[in-house]
Amino acid sequence: MNYKEFQLKVIKKESVFLRGEFDFHTNLVKWVALKLAYMFYHIGISANFLDIFSLFGNIVGFILFSRVDLSIGWHILALFLIYFYVLVDFIDGALAKARNEMSQLGDRLDHFGCRIARFAMMVLIVGYLNSMIYLIVMVFCAGALIFLYPETESYVSQNRWVQFLKKIFVNRFSFLSVRYMLFVSPLILLFLIHFKVEYLIIYSMMMSFVYFIMTIIWLAICAFVYEKNV
Repeated sequence: MNYKEFQLKVIKKESVFLRGEFDFHTNLVKWVALKLAYMFYHIGISANFLDIFSLFGNIVGFILFSRVDLSIGWHILALFLIYFYVLVDFIDGALAKARNEMSQLGDRLDHFGCRIARFAMMVLIVGYLNSMIYLIVMVFCAGALIFLYPETESYVSQNRWVQFLKKIFVNRFSFLSVRYMLFVSPLILLFLIHFKVEYLIIYSMMMSFVYFIMTIIWLAICAFVYEKNV
């Protein structure tokens, strides 16, 4: 299978940039991902193996970021590992389609890894505060926002205020989005650790407060504004 045939099989279009439903930046990342997916296809690597491998790399990235005493080179490596995991999220589906290996298992692995990575980012951010109380609270918040929210968002009231809040929670630029948590936030951490370390605590406290408020709001919605007949 040549690259043109591979691309047509995966995205059903002659160019990734013809996907009008996505913005230019998303299509650009997908273009890079397809090139890599094509390489992995010929090497013989499966999508599930790539998911698990990149998830372990992601964990290493978070561990490196937790050490503020490391040199900038180590943190650039951590940034690369986290970004590679995000890129794999664009690669795995294409690879599975090309190899005719689409499965519920692969879908579950994909969702699990993404949730664990965002959970880890919330824990990492609060970890800079060196407070067990903050850490426990953030684990609770991360559990509610990363795992509870997707399981309950379809059961809450559909009134306009709840729908407005849901758009804040899940839009592509929200503080819970993959774009922010696994692309923007690691870049912010890299900059603060090596150039403005005095602001690292401020950023950690600010984001901890934001996630805490978001958790309280969502739990309140679940408690008082749910669909009783669903």
